[in-house]
Amino acid sequence: MDFEMLTNSFRANDMIKLDKLIRSLVNKHIKQLSTPIPFFHTSWRDGGLGIQSLHERLYAFRLKQCGEVLTSTDNHTKQLFSIWLEEEERLRNIAKADDDDVSTFLDWKVKSDGSLDQSHNGTDCIFIRAFKATRKLRLELHISEDGDIIISNADNKEKFTVHSKCVMRKIVQILYKRWHSKLVSMKMKGHTFTTLYNNKISNFYFSPSPPNVNDNLLSFTIAARCNNLPTGEVISHNNETPECRLCNKQLKDTLAHRLNNCDPKKSKYTIRHNKVVQEVMASLKKASRIQFVFHENTTISLRGAPQLPPSVRNLRPDLWFVNPANGVLNIVEVTVPYGQMDDRTDCDPQSTLKLRMEEKLQKYLPLVKAVEDAINIKVNLYVIVVSSLGAVPSSTLVSLRKLLFNNKRLAEATARKISLAAIRGSALIYWNIRMNAGEIDANGSANLGDNEVNSSDDQVIDPDDTLFTDSQFATDQTNHDVVGDVSPLGEGLIHFSTSASEYDGLNDM
Repeated sequence: MDFEMLTNSFRANDMIKLDKLIRSLVNKHIKQLSTPIPFFHTSWRDGGLGIQSLHERLYAFRLKQCGEVLTSTDNHTKQLFSIWLEEEERLRNIAKADDDDVSTFLDWKVKSDGSLDQSHNGTDCIFIRAFKATRKLRLELHISEDGDIIISNADNKEKFTVHSKCVMRKIVQILYKRWHSKLVSMKMKGHTFTTLYNNKISNFYFSPSPPNVNDNLLSFTIAARCNNLPTGEVISHNNETPECRLCNKQLKDTLAHRLNNCDPKKSKYTIRHNKVVQEVMASLKKASRIQFVFHENTTISLRGAPQLPPSVRNLRPDLWFVNPANGVLNIVEVTVPYGQMDDRTDCDPQSTLKLRMEEKLQKYLPLVKAVEDAINIKVNLYVIVVSSLGAVPSSTLVSLRKLLFNNKRLAEATARKISLAAIRGSALIYWNIRMNAGEIDANGSANLGDNEVNSSDDQVIDPDDTLFTDSQFATDQTNHDVVGDVSPLGEGLIHFSTSASEYDGLNDM
């Protein structure tokens, strides 16, 4: 297909139709109808699917082709196309741009409406097609005096000097970033993607070489991150969001409320939180041959040590242990907030992940100082933050690497596991499935044991405890606390691991 694009064998309208067809097929597989278009065309590193728009790719190839022939290393080729360019300029009588004029392509002058300042029409050559491509993609292409290609983003005038072989890669990066900006500007559908930007660890599910993760879990991840799950906020269709029917706080029925702020579900939030702690503990056991004595959710007390001050005496870190090799006391505190930008009136919007980390530091740093003063021992504090939708910030990756004795590979693997644990826990919370006996394996599949599904008279259909198995799906229908008659994501959903080859050619080049 790329070769056909280079030879200009496709019509632009056909590429638009093909883009729509691809999006509709993906939506069909994931049982969604309103997945935002920018999500498909955002890079997988930024939380999207990384499916490049074929319509944009067609125009990108036209710019690539023009840049390559004008900066070719073969002098005969370069001279031939330079003469062709001069003849086209003479035939059309194209005006040259001065310092005060606007130019988006080479040194050609353009009018205020973006059209080419010319006196006559000419042939539809590769230069004219490239000029039209700059208008369609809102890009600029120039050739420097040294023969380098300069690509500029017309939206923010950001310039990049690249080699002819890297033109396509740079254009794709600009377009991916532009799609991500469109996605996060959608306050309802894209508010969670602010925490997923340039984060391969949090988005490894959608990489060109995806892991063997359960299809239903992938589908839930897409629906939840795009806020497509049938909560009261979504079902109300821009009307006033109804209040949550489970708690008495008169709070809106949003996805953030269901996954993090609903009081009747606090015990399930604790279970999800503890699953993340267990993944960290498991990695600590792999990182060292020393058998650490772990203390979970208990106050810090060492044999023969004086009592801590009353202000910090009752603090109970999620995990603490003493490394007998160096005598250092390590405190691990885990938090699983809802990832989004917090619009506060007293300052600029900040990520809730950053705010929660600062809250944990403010809470436990006095404990660190008190222990060091009272017991005369070195104390390290590690704050592990992962959002309820699997976003792992860079600060968490740094903490994991330090905690796991600078084992970078194990730290990244642990970050993926806690991301998976958080998303799976949120899925079970949303579908109201009991998680007490549930176990998470390396693939994100569940061994739910004797788990049951809670039900009530005012709930609608949801899967039972075989939800996260690939081999079969439940046929029995149980109830769930969703407002409205909306079926959940079911069987037969998209399996990214079997279709990776289809996406390889559409990702970053």
